[in-house]
Amino acid sequence: MGWTIETTRPTLSLTVTHEGCSGMTVKVFHYAISVRPGGSTRRVPLMRITITPGSATSTSVTFTNANSYVRTEVWAGGSRVAFSNPIYITRR
Repeated sequence: MGWTIETTRPTLSLTVTHEGCSGMTVKVFHYAISVRPGGSTRRVPLMRITITPGSATSTSVTFTNANSYVRTEVWAGGSRVAFSNPIYITRR
C-alpha cells in the first residue's frame, strides 16, 4: 500500500496532516532505498522530524529528491499509536 511520487525537482514538499493529534507527537522519517541482491535494506533515516501539533492541523515538510520513502508515526504516552503507509519518492 502507499503511493509513489515521480519528479525531476531537486526537492519535494509534502503536507503532513495531523488533525486530532493535539497532545501527541508526530514523527516523520525519510529513508533512502538501498537495493542489494536478495532484497532491500532500510538504513538510518536521511531525515527525522518531530512535530508537536498543538492547535495546528498540518505541517509542510521539504525532502531531498532521491529514491526513497517517507513514513509518519503518531506517538502518545511513549507508545506508537498509529503509522502511515509509505510514500515512495522516485527521481526521474
